[in-house]
Amino acid sequence: MADDGSLWITDEYHGVTRLEPDGRVREYTISEDGVAADIVDGADGAVWFAGIETVGRIDRTGKVETWRVDGFGLARAITAVDGTFWFTNEGAPGRIERLSAAGATTGFSVTGVRASFAMTGIAAGPDGALWFTQRGYGRDAPDGIGRMTTDGRYSSWPLPRRRAAPIRITAGPDGALWFTQQDAHAIGHITTTGAITGFPLRTGLSPYDITAGTDGALWFTADDCIGRITTSGHVTSWPVRNAGRLIGIAAASDGSFWLADEITSTVWHFTPPKEAASPAATCYPPAVTREAGSTQATLVYRRLDRFNHVDWFTDARVRISRGGRELFSEVVPRNPRGEPEYGVFGSAGGFAVRDIDGDGEPEVMLELNWNGTHCCDWSRIYRYDASRNTYVPGNHFWGNGSAAPKLKDLDRDGRSEFLSQDDRFAYDFDGYAGSVRPIQIWAYDRGVFHDVTRSHPDQIRRDTAEIWRLYLKYRGKRSVRGILPAWAADQYMLGRGDVVDRVLDEARTRGYLDCTSAEACVGEPRSADGYIGAVKRLLRKTGYIAG
Repeated sequence: MADDGSLWITDEYHGVTRLEPDGRVREYTISEDGVAADIVDGADGAVWFAGIETVGRIDRTGKVETWRVDGFGLARAITAVDGTFWFTNEGAPGRIERLSAAGATTGFSVTGVRASFAMTGIAAGPDGALWFTQRGYGRDAPDGIGRMTTDGRYSSWPLPRRRAAPIRITAGPDGALWFTQQDAHAIGHITTTGAITGFPLRTGLSPYDITAGTDGALWFTADDCIGRITTSGHVTSWPVRNAGRLIGIAAASDGSFWLADEITSTVWHFTPPKEAASPAATCYPPAVTREAGSTQATLVYRRLDRFNHVDWFTDARVRISRGGRELFSEVVPRNPRGEPEYGVFGSAGGFAVRDIDGDGEPEVMLELNWNGTHCCDWSRIYRYDASRNTYVPGNHFWGNGSAAPKLKDLDRDGRSEFLSQDDRFAYDFDGYAGSVRPIQIWAYDRGVFHDVTRSHPDQIRRDTAEIWRLYLKYRGKRSVRGILPAWAADQYMLGRGDVVDRVLDEARTRGYLDCTSAEACVGEPRSADGYIGAVKRLLRKTGYIAG
């Protein structure tokens, strides 16, 4: 919030937006590649910003000056101190950098730390030092709060919870620093001597940004809510109707607040009720509830985006009741097949309560992903265990996104099958887009998945026909090395291994299996005979050829 009452907003499309007091909007382009992440008002009448690969300045006439950020080039937070500007620069190790009004930078390393941190918040402390959030990457980097003096002396304090995800930080009216802990669902407090206190948000909100208000309290954004915490730790929160996910917050001189909504691309204006009166409705994080029979399940989460009116989420929490009594609850753990640092993501549309195995007792099903470019999908299914009167979770790993299953009752016996693909064929003889996977069909029975593909020959025949059409379309025009292994797997399931041998031999004779260059066949045999041998080894390894 600038002194003239205008509001400056960073955006994800290479620029900064200015909202005038009269409602007019003006946009400023930083650069073709630059993305602004944080912005601060300068004593020189300009605003200063930090972003991806760039820091810069926009004066009141609209003139934009930028300076490139060295190292990793991830400058996510900036603050002003006595006419100079300080910003975080992530890396291994990261740096806290001083930026002069003339654009000169001086960097101070976060010394003694081999791991890297996401440093998304920085603030000037009452002790004259810079205080910043540190969210660790990798197994050896706990979350914490760092401190850097203006002459480059660094110290830090780990948070009590290893993965608390501290995001933003601000100086409070009590001479301490206050910060948000997104994954811990808490507001943190640290004194200038390093004593840390946490204040949990009892309804499970995920706080993001925080600032000091004119009323002597701290105000923060959390999910689709705005919250207030006093210096004694009393929390009040208000829902912002129709908000998607509130991230930025700026305090106005009249005691009101401006809120940036990442999902709806909206700026909201919030005026606190008199004497910060409690809201009529309690503020909760986003949630969906599903039920079938006597089973009711609720998924609570942090909204990341919305596609076709359905939420894409992370930070998933599940509660399950039976007959009106809660029997199970958990924070959904990270996928055991992936890296421990990969988070849990999913679509709320994939959350369901249904009887999958036809035993009359509904299961709770959650489809999840670790949000990689293609990889990876898995299901977490909760089944009722009568002997223990609770729900028991189990995972099934599917792999790349194309293997995400569809539930269909293929034989109309009241039990759903999981229609998927064999992800073991991804990348073997082509890239992701060029690799075809054979069909896989799974049945779920009392917590155990069984491969029942061979029991559905009609489905296999449809799959092999589709792959064959793809082969005919591309043979002689582009590589078909990533197509034939899946077709061969289907044929072996149908007992037609002799057909596979004839087709591979014909493809070799006609030159369809030739490797035209080393670049086109990286990591695989260049000769047609070598390719055929590799296909047979893959089919044996994956069980399509016995022995």
